[in-house]
Amino acid sequence: SFTMHLNCKDENLLKWLPRTDSRYRPDQRALEDGNVDLAQQEKTRIESKQREIRKQNHSQGIVWNPLWFNKDNVTNKWQLKLDSTNIAQYWVARAHLQFDNCPNLW
Repeated sequence: SFTMHLNCKDENLLKWLPRTDSRYRPDQRALEDGNVDLAQQEKTRIESKQREIRKQNHSQGIVWNPLWFNKDNVTNKWQLKLDSTNIAQYWVARAHLQFDNCPNLW
């Protein structure tokens, strides 16, 4: 029960989330709703869409970079990107509801 609530689409919270948040994943939502066939169809659609985007980016020489994270070259761990005041860029974007630069993953 607890884990099901972690992915709950709380209408009050949704406006504060980027469209890349897993709570927007249609395959995940269908699975949680018990619709396994739809979940599989959505998962296949999403994976195909992401493969096509990756292929297009490759053909255009576009290198994918995570929007909110950087990989530390020393520790090899991912860290939140910080702005000039050492505040994570994600939290700045969230405070101002500035998620227009998020890709459409779903």
